[in-house]
Amino acid sequence: MSNRQTMTREAWETEGRRRFGDDNREWLFACPCCGHIASAHDYKRAGAPEGAVAFSCVGRWAGAKREAFGDGPGPCNYAGGGLLGMNPITITNGEGVVIGKVFAFAPEVLCACGRPVEPERHCYAVPTCYACLPPPPPIPIAKPAT
Repeated sequence: MSNRQTMTREAWETEGRRRFGDDNREWLFACPCCGHIASAHDYKRAGAPEGAVAFSCVGRWAGAKREAFGDGPGPCNYAGGGLLGMNPITITNGEGVVIGKVFAFAPEVLCACGRPVEPERHCYAVPTCYACLPPPPPIPIAKPAT
């Protein structure tokens, strides 16, 4: 989704749920300038207004490490409402009316086997899909006292 794309809000929300689960506060977005990945939770923690999520880089509120068009790692101070308008995804209402322009979703997290990692497993240092998880150890069953 890194190229410019137009999609309906319904299609965009469906893609978000497919990638990251039902809680849209957990969806991840990539800044088109610095590539920094942030969730709605990250924007809230930084004190950004709700309308800034996936519109301007979270660095505008979290302390940008660089200018929008500078070098080095993000987050940066990119503003989605600026003259250049680099937000790659245009959201429409289904009848062609533009609702807004937003960041692309962050790339999917893939397991070593190539399958997407389920959203609830993204927090692990080495994310693994459920199909590749080793079986859990057996739960010891205590014998009743006699």
